[in-house]
Amino acid sequence: MSAIRKRLTDADKAKREEKRERRAAREAPAPVAAPTLGQFVAREDLVRTAAKSTRKLIEDVVLHVEGVAKRHHRVVSCHTCTAPKGCCKLTVTVLLHEVLPIAERLRREGRDTPALRGALAESAELMETMTQGEYRELRRPCVMLDETERCTVYEQRPRECGAAFVFTPPEACRDPAATTVEMARPPTEGVREQLGRTELAIEQGARLVRLEGPYMGVLPRMILLWLEAWDRPDYAAYLAEQGPLAVTRMAAATKKPPSAR
Repeated sequence: MSAIRKRLTDADKAKREEKRERRAAREAPAPVAAPTLGQFVAREDLVRTAAKSTRKLIEDVVLHVEGVAKRHHRVVSCHTCTAPKGCCKLTVTVLLHEVLPIAERLRREGRDTPALRGALAESAELMETMTQGEYRELRRPCVMLDETERCTVYEQRPRECGAAFVFTPPEACRDPAATTVEMARPPTEGVREQLGRTELAIEQGARLVRLEGPYMGVLPRMILLWLEAWDRPDYAAYLAEQGPLAVTRMAAATKKPPSAR
């Protein structure tokens, strides 16, 4: 009799233990996935930080250039330009944070497609393997232009695009051999410091790896890096690997050393 009772007791214990294990499995919290770059961007409101900084820098350029034009009785022709965009067919270099608003807009509007990424990669490769003069000779429109050569991300354009103004007729900008284009020089005081502060804020907010130099490269490459890293939980390691490569390729093409912090 005692042997039977012992066997039943052991069986009951086994059942109770099995029930506890099942209950613990149900109540255990689900594994938390590592956050992606896009999640950090949204959580830290990084698009707003980047856009606000760039808008302020562009506004400062506009005020400066208009002041120069007024003092010297000139006209800033870019304000009414309807000509095909000669200035949007040049090699453009940017810091990574400057094109974050562009990448976010492309994703939000459903424009982040394999075709767009392919076009960005192709354009970046050309900018990175040609001198600025050689690339200008191609007369290749920026990937962000539409079929009528109007910018599709104008409100999110980086500072270098927003700081390009001329006093001569816009049509002259279309001619690669033109020697009569008179550029309006943008102000430089405080620009590097502002760009550096914003870049640091974006790096910290997105938990990027701090590099010896800046996350910097040609415009299409930097947009592409944001898009490629957006949904990756290992984005920090990915960008830390790709960032220096972009700087090296950009420096080789522009024949200038990478800018130090």
